[in-house]
Formats: sequence, C-alpha cells, structure tokens
Amino acid sequence: MSQAPRQSDFPIEQEAGNLIRGKELLLSHYGEWPPFTDVEVIRITLERAPTDDAAVCDLRAIFSTFDINRPADDPKRKQAHTEILFGDISSLSIQD
Repeated sequence: MSQAPRQSDFPIEQEAGNLIRGKELLLSHYGEWPPFTDVEVIRITLERAPTDDAAVCDLRAIFSTFDINRPADDPKRKQAHTEILFGDISSLSIQD
C-alpha cells in the first residue's frame, strides 16, 4: 500500500496548498505534486461574469499530465487529464 504524500512532495507554500480543492486526487495519482513544466495544455477557458460594480473572471485550464521520466507505453507513466480552476483572476498574461 502506498504512503500518504508528505508536505515536502507538494512544492508550493502551505497557505497556497490549503486553497487547492481536490489536490488529494493528484497527490494520490502521482504520489507527489506533479511538475507542470512539460504538460500539454488541452484547453484554456476564461469565464467572465458581470457583477454590480465589475466582473469576476475565472480561468479554467485542462492539462495532459504524465510522468515524463517514463516511456509512453509504460503504465506507470500515469497519463491523465488534469483540470484546474483559477478563481477571481484580476490580471492575466499568456506567453509562449
């Protein structure tokens, strides 16, 4: 049976980590927080909703995540689609 991931496996500040709902799904799938450096972006959607004084914007992103150190045909590569919702976006810059 696998061990529960340690905080050291989650390379972001504890306070930020506490804001991520569903992080346990990624941690249990990979055994650690996956590095998002080589993922493929499948979809990015900016969701905008007007409010009384302004607008609230959320960004929803879907990534193809996997263990880059394993060959494509290895089941331990653990390929999956990961959807992340970034809430209340006030500034956005997308670069290549």
